[in-house]
Amino acid sequence: MITGVADASASIETDSENLVGALRLAVEMLREPAFSQEDLDQARQQRIAAIESSRSEPQTLAALEFQRHLSPYPRGDVRYSGTLAEQIEEMKKVTRTM
Repeated sequence: MITGVADASASIETDSENLVGALRLAVEMLREPAFSQEDLDQARQQRIAAIESSRSEPQTLAALEFQRHLSPYPRGDVRYSGTLAEQIEEMKKVTRTM
């Protein structure tokens, strides 16, 4: 399971007779996460640290600017590519809801 600030995706490998059950499990995982608040805080801090460390990586910065140039959508649009500062800002807003 891979998640981002504005998206979530799942990769499922199964046979046809277990597909419905696998899809139900994926939906459950997205709607009812099993992370404790402590686990979420730790994952959030790790992601923020990774973003912070990429601020001095020319390849990361170039790729981000290229993506922002190719997809000049306004902030708030699901297709918008945020700056690293904006990504950190959004990551800090992530909460666990039940």
